[in-house]
Amino acid sequence: MTNTFPIQPMTDQDFLTIRQAAKWASVHDKTIRRLIERIANGTEPNAAADRYHVLPSATDKEQGSNEPWRINLALLRTKYPDVEKKAADDGEGESTTTVDRLIKVIEKQAESQSKTIEKLEEKLENTTQRLETAAVEIDSLKQKLLEGPKSEAKDESTDGENSEEESKGEVAKKLRSRRFFGVKLF
Repeated sequence: MTNTFPIQPMTDQDFLTIRQAAKWASVHDKTIRRLIERIANGTEPNAAADRYHVLPSATDKEQGSNEPWRINLALLRTKYPDVEKKAADDGEGESTTTVDRLIKVIEKQAESQSKTIEKLEEKLENTTQRLETAAVEIDSLKQKLLEGPKSEAKDESTDGENSEEESKGEVAKKLRSRRFFGVKLF
């Protein structure tokens, strides 16, 4: 008589629920449920040897256990060998699990987000430099506007003080009405 038990004992971590197994194998939940039922009922080839890979045990189910069905990952690998090959092809020759694939996806997303952040930082720096340059130009234009009409007013006016006061008022009006990026300068 041969021993059907594996050499190393299996832990609860080796077993997947029906939903987890279906996700792992990329099949519908009902497919995994039917496989488990065939193994439990003994209609699946090698059902006696495979029964060890399905929880709860037959005695637990006979006693009315409400524990959900779980299947061993090792059995899934024998029933769905293409999944491992597909995962290996996707992972550049490595055997990957769902968690490993998720980690890779998250790393790719983080990398693209960091690139986006770098580009936005560059744009912000360029915009800041342009704003600083514009502020300097505005200051110089403001000085020219304040100084320009004064000298012209002195040259053109015969009254002196009266025309100079009018030109200051006009310059101040023009400056108050100016806007820069939607913000009133004065």
